[in-house]
Amino acid sequence: MEENKEIEKIQEELKYKIITLEDENDDSKVKKVIEDVIKEINKAFDKFKTWYDENKDSEKAVEMKEKFLTEMNQLTSKATDLINDLKTNPQLQEKLENGKDTVVDLTKKLYSGIENGVHTILENETVSKTIDTVSDKVVEVIKDEKVQKGIQATKKGILNAATSAYEGLKNVLGEKEEQE
Repeated sequence: MEENKEIEKIQEELKYKIITLEDENDDSKVKKVIEDVIKEINKAFDKFKTWYDENKDSEKAVEMKEKFLTEMNQLTSKATDLINDLKTNPQLQEKLENGKDTVVDLTKKLYSGIENGVHTILENETVSKTIDTVSDKVVEVIKDEKVQKGIQATKKGILNAATSAYEGLKNVLGEKEEQE
């Protein structure tokens, strides 16, 4: 338990380093980056604490804890540098925004291309015939006499099992009422 307190203390210290970077006059982009970094720090620490609770008695636990804390300190330092760069460099903010727009545009184009490809494939006569053939076979199998007999036998078996369970329950409940 004391180990978790130490881990939580370090988590709070790292979050504090990031939170203190936020100024009252920061724009929403910088605030969003700060919020995202804090959210990711919390996720990483939550996952690590869960792992550590399950493995704290193992030989690797102490080594992994030290490595995790070192990496989290490095991540926080890099995030701090990035946030400071973002605050002082409007061109970087613009590039970040343009990059986001580019990703959105590319995603839309990719989706459109996939959708068109699917339509083209479905309009192909050979593919259409194959789909129709498969559908016909599925209907044929469902209507097959042996399949129907199997379905009926399964229904009958389930009904018999349910009836037996009901009768057994009635007997048990009836015995309890008689004893009371």
